[in-house]
Amino acid sequence: MIQSLRLHLLRYPLILFALCLLVYCNALFCPFIWDDDVLIIDNKHKDISEAKAFFGSEFFNTDISRDYRGQEGYYRPFVLISVSLDYLFYGLSPWGYHLTNVIIHSFNCILIFVILLLLSRRLNISLFVSLLFAVHPINADVVSYISGRTDSLCLLFMLLSLLSYMGYSRLKGHYAGILLFVVSLVLFFASLCSKESGVVLPLIIIAYEFCFQKKKESRLSVFLPELFAKLIPFVIVFLVYAYLRASALNSKIGYFTVWTDMLFWRMYSMMPVLLHWFLLIIFPYHLYFEDFTQPIAYWMSFKHIASTAFVLLVSAALLIRGRKDKFMLFAVLWIAITLIPVIHIIPVSQYNMLFTSQHSMYIPLIGVLSAIGVFVSEFYRASSKKRVYTVVFIVILAVLSARTFIRTEDWRDPVRFYEKEKKIAPFSRRVINNLGNVYFNRGKYDKAYEQFKLLDDLSSGESIKARWMLGQIFEENGQTGKAEQIFQDILKSDSKYAKAYNSLGLLYDNKGDKDKALEYYRLSIEADPSYHLPYFNMGRVFHERGIYSEALKYYYLCLAENPYYIQAAVNSGNIYLSAGDYKNAVSMLKYAGNIDSSDPYLLVNMAIYYARTKDYDRALRALKKAKEICSKSKPELVPQIENIEREMPVHQSGR
Repeated sequence: MIQSLRLHLLRYPLILFALCLLVYCNALFCPFIWDDDVLIIDNKHKDISEAKAFFGSEFFNTDISRDYRGQEGYYRPFVLISVSLDYLFYGLSPWGYHLTNVIIHSFNCILIFVILLLLSRRLNISLFVSLLFAVHPINADVVSYISGRTDSLCLLFMLLSLLSYMGYSRLKGHYAGILLFVVSLVLFFASLCSKESGVVLPLIIIAYEFCFQKKKESRLSVFLPELFAKLIPFVIVFLVYAYLRASALNSKIGYFTVWTDMLFWRMYSMMPVLLHWFLLIIFPYHLYFEDFTQPIAYWMSFKHIASTAFVLLVSAALLIRGRKDKFMLFAVLWIAITLIPVIHIIPVSQYNMLFTSQHSMYIPLIGVLSAIGVFVSEFYRASSKKRVYTVVFIVILAVLSARTFIRTEDWRDPVRFYEKEKKIAPFSRRVINNLGNVYFNRGKYDKAYEQFKLLDDLSSGESIKARWMLGQIFEENGQTGKAEQIFQDILKSDSKYAKAYNSLGLLYDNKGDKDKALEYYRLSIEADPSYHLPYFNMGRVFHERGIYSEALKYYYLCLAENPYYIQAAVNSGNIYLSAGDYKNAVSMLKYAGNIDSSDPYLLVNMAIYYARTKDYDRALRALKKAKEICSKSKPELVPQIENIEREMPVHQSGR
C-alpha cells in the first residue's frame, strides 16, 4: 500500500505538471494586459529589495492608479513579492511572468491530487478532479492573466496550509507535528496576504476536522472545545493580518463602492449566477472576464425562483448523500465555504451592480469537481465497460484542453480581448478605458477617441482620466487648440491634476515656448511631487539648452520618483558621454541596461561609448541590434541609426 502510494505521488504529479505546460503553452505569448500595466510596468516599487515595504503599502500604488480612486483597499504583499521575483529574473518580458502563473497552477493541481488522495483514499477521484482542474476553461483567465495570480497564489498557500495541518493531525504530540502546525499558520498568513479569500481557511479546517477527525463516539460538547482551541492561533494570525492591512490601507474597505441593500436580496440576486457558474463548469461554452449582475429587490422573477429552487434542491441532495460519505460531505462544505467571499455576503458592488466574474470559481471548483467525482467513481466501479469510459474521459479532457487553449488566444490580442469583453459588459468603464488605451498606444486615435468619448459620456463628464485622454488624442491629431482647452478645463475642476499641467507643458514645449513649458512642468511638480514625468521633461529642456548640470539634477529627481524610467538614465548617460566622463556614463548606461537592455536609445548610446573607446565591433553590434528592434517598433528611428553606422570608422585590426 505504501509503495503504491509513493508510486502515485511520483508518477501523476509529473503528468499533471506536463499537462498544465502543454495546455497553457499559448499563454506564454500573451502580453501585459489590464492591471498588469499598473502592477508591473508602471510600478515604481517592483525591486525585490523593497519586499519589506510591500507589507506597508497598497496593492495598487502607482501614478496610474490615481486616476481610478476605486482601485484602493487591496492588500496583497505576497503577490507583489512574487511579481518582484519575476522582475528580478525576467525583467519586463511577459513570458516569464506567464510561466510563473502556469507553474503556480501546476503546483495547485498537484496539491489537489495529493490532498484528495489522502482524504478519499480513492485514486480515481483524486486523478479525476486534479486532471479536470488542470485543463478546465473556467480557470483560463486566472492562469492567462498575470495579475490574476492573486487567486492561484492564494489557493497555493491555502492548500499547503491545509496539507501541513493534516500532517499535524496525524502527528499530534510529536515535535514534527508542532512544527507542521506552525508551518500551517505561516502559510495561512501567506494566503491572506495573497488574496482576501484566504480568510475562509479556518472554516475549511473545521470541515476537515468534522469530516475526517471526529470519531463517531465523540460528543460535540467535547469535540468542539478542542477544535476551537486549535483554531485560536489561526484567529491570532488573522488579527495580525487585519492590523497590518488596516495600517497599510488606512482602514479602506475595498475596491468597490459599498452597496447597502439587505443580505437576503443580495443572496437572491446571486442565485441565477450560481446556476450559470455551474452550467459553465459542465458546458464552458461562453467565457468572459468582466461581468456584472443587476441586483433585484422583488420576488416575482421566474429566473430567480427557478435558480433558487435548483440550488436548494442540489444542495439538499448532496448533503443527504454526504451523510453516507464523509468525503462527499467535505466536498459540499468546501463549495459552501469557498463561495462565501464571492457571493457578496460582504456588500460590495460597482456601478450599483454585483461583480460576478467567472474566475471567482477558481477555488470553489475543487469542491464541485470532487462532488461530481464521487458519482463518476461509483458509476465507473460498477461499470463493465471501463475502457470505453476511460476513452470518453480522455476525449472530454482533450475537448476542455482545446477550449482552454482557445480562451488563452483571446488574451494574446488586447483589442480582441477588450472588444469581446465590451460585448458582455458594454457599460464597464474599466473595459472601455483599457480598450481606448490600447487603441491610443497603437496610434489608432479615431478608435481611441470613440472609447474615451463613450467613457466621458458614461461618467457624465466626471471622469478626469477620460477627458485627459481626449486631450491627448487631440494633441496627437494636431488639434492643439482643442487639446489645450480640455487640459485647462480639467484644471478648473481639479487644480491638483498634475498630468494636465504636464500635458500643457508638452504643448508649449512642442511649440518652442520652452519658458512657458518649464512653468507648467513646475506647476505639475507642485501639484504632485511624486509624479516623475515633469522632472524628466524639465531635464530634457535643460538638456536641449546645454545646461547640463540642471538637466542631470532633474533626471536624477525623475529616477528618484520612478527608478525604472529608463529614458532619464539613458539621457544622463548621454550627457556624461558628451562631457567625456566615461566612468559615470558607463554607470548610468549599465543602470539603464538593468531596466531594459533592449531599449534602442540605450543601445545607440552604448554604441557611441564603444566608438569613443575605439571598440568598433561592439559598437556596430549594438547599432545592428537597435536597428532590428526599431524596424519592428520604431521604424522612424532606423534612418538615424543607419546614419550613425555610416559615420562609424572601419575597425582595421584583425580584418
